[in-house]
Amino acid sequence: GIFNDLGMTKEVSNLIKENNELLETKNALNVLKDDLLVKIEELSK
Repeated sequence: GIFNDLGMTKEVSNLIKENNELLETKNALNVLKDDLLVKIEELSK
């Protein structure tokens, strides 16, 4: 029924939100990683 559909919609949007947050975290970590790699390269010159 309609209540089931609403529940599913909420679940799906929660999953999408969670996924977006994970992607943001992953991107932030990648930026940090690249930054660290550059610093390491500079140090090993």
